[in-house]
Parts: sequence; structure tokens; C-alpha cells
Amino acid sequence: MRLVVDGLDRLYPAYAINRYWEVVAANAHAQRELGVRVGTNCMVRFFTEAGRQSWYGRTDLAGRVLVGRYRQQVARYPYDSRLQDTVTALMNVPEFRTLWERHEVIASLPGTISYRAGGSAAPREYRTIGLTPTTESALSVVLNVPVDDPS
Repeated sequence: MRLVVDGLDRLYPAYAINRYWEVVAANAHAQRELGVRVGTNCMVRFFTEAGRQSWYGRTDLAGRVLVGRYRQQVARYPYDSRLQDTVTALMNVPEFRTLWERHEVIASLPGTISYRAGGSAAPREYRTIGLTPTTESALSVVLNVPVDDPS
């Protein structure tokens, strides 16, 4: 998986997450432009890390998509206590609780999402593409292609 993510570094930000949404690999573009960090949980970080939400151009949409996609993951693995433990821990965060109690399930990544490099730059729109390798079905590679990319 590391080879795939690193190979995309010449082109676009890319990172890989496991079924618990822990980042297991991230190329330099993803680390710099999207603030992705290996060893962290995307969901937990979004709702608990001070300043993390400033990295998103539309925080409301990003939060809604994260929670809706995570709800789908929990439904896919209903007996996985680690997924349930993450939800339980995040229920103490009012913003997460509100979104979780909406019971919205989002089955696919949005067409685009905007990020602010470094948490302060002007938002840049990216097309998000999720790839699941057949040899590693518990992993997903998330590729972010800038909308303004001419290719």
C-alpha cells in the first residue's frame, strides 16, 4: 500500500486508511496540503483536534460526510467493537453527537471537497476518489485530484 501512495506523490495528495479510519500511509502531498498524519484517526482528529476543522473549506459539509460515511462503516461491521468504541468516545463532542443522531448514511465520497493547505490558505477544491485494493479489502486509498488540474 505504501508503494501505491508514494507512487502517487508525483501527482496528487493520496493516503490510505484502514477499516477504523486510521491513516496507515500518506504521501508528502497529503501531509503538506491536507494535513494528513500517519497513525491518526481521521474521524477522531476532525472532531477533537484544535484547529483541524480550519483545514476544510466547508467544515459543515466535511463533518456531515465524515459522519455519514463512518455510519456506513459501522453498519458494514456491526459487531466490531473498535468502531463502536470510537462512536461512544465521540458522543461527548456535541457537534459529532448532533450529526450522528441524524442517522444519515452516505455511501460514496462527495464529488469534491475543499481543503485549506496549512489550515489558513484559500480553499482549494479537490475531486475525491476512493479505491479499495482487491488484495487488501480492509484498506482504502483516498486520492485527491485538484479540480483546477489541467490533466
